[in-house]
Amino acid sequence: MSMLGRWRVFSAATLLLVACESNKPAPTSPPPSAAPSPETQAIASALAPSASVAPLPVPAPSASVAAADEPGDDAGASADEPSADAGAPRAPVADSHGLKLLDPGGEPRRKLRYKFEVGRKDRLEMTTTSSMRMTMGAETAQVPTAPAVRVVAALTVKEVAADGSARRELLLEEVGLMPGPGLSKEQRDQAQKTLGALAQLSGKDRVDSRGFVREVKLDASKIDNPALKAALASMQQTFDQMGAPFPEEEIGVGAKWQIKTRVDQMGIRLSQVASYELASLDGDKGKIKVKLQQTAPGGNMQLPGLPKGATAKLLSMKGSGRGQLEFELGRTIPDGHIDTKSEVKVSVTMAAEKQEMNTKMDARVVFKPLAK
Repeated sequence: MSMLGRWRVFSAATLLLVACESNKPAPTSPPPSAAPSPETQAIASALAPSASVAPLPVPAPSASVAAADEPGDDAGASADEPSADAGAPRAPVADSHGLKLLDPGGEPRRKLRYKFEVGRKDRLEMTTTSSMRMTMGAETAQVPTAPAVRVVAALTVKEVAADGSARRELLLEEVGLMPGPGLSKEQRDQAQKTLGALAQLSGKDRVDSRGFVREVKLDASKIDNPALKAALASMQQTFDQMGAPFPEEEIGVGAKWQIKTRVDQMGIRLSQVASYELASLDGDKGKIKVKLQQTAPGGNMQLPGLPKGATAKLLSMKGSGRGQLEFELGRTIPDGHIDTKSEVKVSVTMAAEKQEMNTKMDARVVFKPLAK
């Protein structure tokens, strides 16, 4: 729903980046005042965390991941090695998707699986609102609040395999700004024009019966704008992480499960923990509560829009999110919302001058199924 990591295309700062990308070249030193320059807005855009609903599969362990994710934390006793206490219950073990069932919930329990039908078309509206506060040195920069972004997408099931997985076609029907303050008429017109180029783009994906999405690909062959390519990449990851996947096991109301994710972004290895709870279940419909935590170790960053010769280093990053998603097993899209909070501290060095920047962002993403 990484809810944090992947909604940069929908953030207010990204809109400012798109609207200001035709401004003058970057200066050779940091801006002297707290007023954010287009370059600073570009940096803020790259840092703006995004909300993902479901994480990607966990890659192979790496020395750069947080200690809590290293072997020993997730692993149960090996089948070839007796546990220290043979009578003690085994700790939950993550499956091949990185999902770990913590509590199966109450009776009755059953396996939850999506039921895909060839030809079914679901339309989804996604709207994102956000606010940002940025401190540079001892001064606070007033980052204008941009209007919300609205995306309407259609997903059509083209094929259902024997294992229950489905191949879908994606179409971005509409991409644009909602009414609201925050941009000048020139900036709004520029942002509308640029974002509008994403409308009618098509793509495809594959989703299994548990709700894990794979092989997402949006056609970017006709997109030349670098900022728009980055926005499209973020949008592609949005579709890749949309929904709340189910455990393999039978579950009932009150069930809890967790997915740990490690994702490389801008040269930094992000660690995310997504926690889910089955709040209600009535036939093929139910509600899931979602909580997220995200952190990243410090290190050098590769920020889009950074002026030539400048370097950036991540000092700290933390984020959290919570929300609720309603699902219907015959429908391929979620209905609900996710709220996120994040704080990112970065040190930027330009022309031998160093400046620290602290960016705080709140965002809300709303998913709403539309009539066909």
